[in-house]
Amino acid sequence: MFEIMLGGGGRLIESGFFSFRIYLFFVLLLITLPVFIKYLIKNQVSKIIIYSFIGYTLVIIIGFIIAKICHNENSLIFIDIKPLSFFYSIMFIYLFIQDKNQIEIIKKIIKFSSLVMAIGYFICFLLLNTGFNWFNYNSFYNFLLPFGEFFFRGSVAFFYKGFFYMCIGLIFWVFDEKKYSKYIATFIFLAIFLTYTRGFLLAFCLAFLIHYILSNSSNFKKIILAILATVIAIFIFSVLLSSSFEYLETRASYKIDKKSLDTKDISNQERIKQIQDVFSEVSYLSIIQGHGYGKGVKSRNIHMEISYLEIFHKQGIIGMAMWISFFILIFKLYLQSLKMKIQKETNPFFVSILFTFIVSLTNPFLNNPLGLSILIITLVYFNLLINKSKKTVL
Repeated sequence: MFEIMLGGGGRLIESGFFSFRIYLFFVLLLITLPVFIKYLIKNQVSKIIIYSFIGYTLVIIIGFIIAKICHNENSLIFIDIKPLSFFYSIMFIYLFIQDKNQIEIIKKIIKFSSLVMAIGYFICFLLLNTGFNWFNYNSFYNFLLPFGEFFFRGSVAFFYKGFFYMCIGLIFWVFDEKKYSKYIATFIFLAIFLTYTRGFLLAFCLAFLIHYILSNSSNFKKIILAILATVIAIFIFSVLLSSSFEYLETRASYKIDKKSLDTKDISNQERIKQIQDVFSEVSYLSIIQGHGYGKGVKSRNIHMEISYLEIFHKQGIIGMAMWISFFILIFKLYLQSLKMKIQKETNPFFVSILFTFIVSLTNPFLNNPLGLSILIITLVYFNLLINKSKKTVL
C-alpha cells in the first residue's frame, strides 16, 4: 500500500526491466492466487468481483489478440499490458478487506501518505524559492529527472506522479470529522496548488460539485449555488495559475532550458498533437476494437497523456465500455449506500473515484496502478459494505 501511494509511477526503484512495484506484485500474486482459487471453489467470492475479473480479463485478451494480428512490437505490447495487470491485485484486496478494520488501515495509509508528500513538497518548494547558497538547483534537477517521475515547472516548482495520491488523501482529510483534519486538509491543498497542476484543481472542484449535487438532489437552490461557487472557484484558480505560469517562465528563462519548462501551452500542445494523431489513424474497425496494445502514434509511441485517448486508440469502444462499466457499477453501489444512510462510509471513496475519472480526461492515471488501486479498493469495499448492510450476497 505504501509503495503505491508514495511510489508514484513505480520507477523510483528499478532493477533491470522491472520495477520494485512489479516484483512486489508478483510476490503478492503467488501468495494470494492459491487462496483466491480456494475461495472460488467454495463459492465464497462475490459475483460482482467474479464478473469484474472475467470482464477485465476478456478485454485484455481481445486487446492482445488484436495487437498480434496487427503485428505490433512484442516489447511495446508488454509495456502496455504491464501496468494494466495490476488490476489482478484485486484478489489480495478482496481477501484483505473483510471488515471495517482493514478499510480503516487503508484510509490511514492514504491520509498519512498524502501528508508526507505535502510536507516533503513544501520543503523542496522552500529550497527552490528561498535562494539558499548551499542549495544547488542544477544538482537537484539532474538528480530527479532520470527517474521519469518528476516534471519541473521552471525553477520554482515541480510535479511528481505520486501527487495523485496527495489529492486522494486530501479528499479523505476533507471528510475526516476530527478538529485538526481541516487544518491538515488546508495544508495539503496549498501544497497541491503550489505544484501548479491545474488538472488536479479542476478535477477536485468538479468531483466535490458532483458529490454535492447527488447529496442534495432535492434542493434546487443549493445545487445552483454550488455550481456558481464552483465556477467562481475555478475562475479564481485559473487566474492565479496563469499569473504563476508567467512568473515561472520568467524565472526559468535563465535557470534551465525552456524545453524542460512544463507550462500550460507546452502540455496542451502535446495533448492536442496526440489527439490529432489518434484520430488520423481511426478506421471503422478500430473504432470498435482499437489498434491493439503496443500501437502508439507519431507523437507518442507508448503511454499517452490522456487515459481515455489511449484506451480508445488501443482498445476502441470495447475498452471504453469496460472502464465506463466500472464507473457505473461503483456509482450504483454508491446510490445504494445513500438509500441505506451509510454514505459517511462511502463518501471519500466515491469522491476519489470521481476525481480519478475526471482527472484522467487530461492525465494518464485511470489505466495504471495509481488509478487502478483506488478503483479496486473502492469496488471491493462498496461490495462488502452493501452486502453486510443488506445481509445478502450479491
